[in-house]
Amino acid sequence: SILKRNGNMVSTAATSSRRRFPFHQLQQVQTTRWMAASSSKDQQTTKSSNSDATSVELIELKQLVDEALSLLEKNQASTTSIDKLELIIQDLERESSEPSFWDESNASRNKYVTSQLSFQGRLLTQLKKWEALQGDCVAALEMILEMDDDEAEERQLFIDECASAAAELLQDGQRYELELLLSGPYDNSPCRLILTAGAGGTEACDWVDMLQRMYKRHAEQQN
Repeated sequence: SILKRNGNMVSTAATSSRRRFPFHQLQQVQTTRWMAASSSKDQQTTKSSNSDATSVELIELKQLVDEALSLLEKNQASTTSIDKLELIIQDLERESSEPSFWDESNASRNKYVTSQLSFQGRLLTQLKKWEALQGDCVAALEMILEMDDDEAEERQLFIDECASAAAELLQDGQRYELELLLSGPYDNSPCRLILTAGAGGTEACDWVDMLQRMYKRHAEQQN
């Protein structure tokens, strides 16, 4: 319908519409819609960023695992297998249990068998540790690749576990490579280290004391 106001023709529908939706309320509605759209866009961006970060982390994890397993395969090929080591240790233990083993006339053989038992035992422990770390890496990586995006928290736990096992396996393998370089006839024998302070007074003595602590801690770490 049409009304006449102040000499002008005004639509009652338009007037009613303006009364129902004042300008400031319309502005609030528009602002609310904009904030909702912006929030949804931010959530999508955050989700996309998290997905990209996870992808990069997985690529780096796979590289670490591949490097550790490659070094493991190389080290396993250069040493005795676990089955053979167990047989060697059994033979040495059987020999050491004989009554005449500790006789004075058998001192040289006694010394050799005892040192071999210690060496082969450490090597066997190391190989079994490698197998356990390898199993942890492979199992965790398989679980990670099978998980969905909505399992982000659980996936991160497996990523951390896999990365920790792979890093330890790689570090232990690198240490073993260094030990292989020291495989001469006397490299496995004990040694005596003498540190003597030269000229320099108190500072020289302090320096020797620091070196002594350094060598001692290193020896303790290497058992």
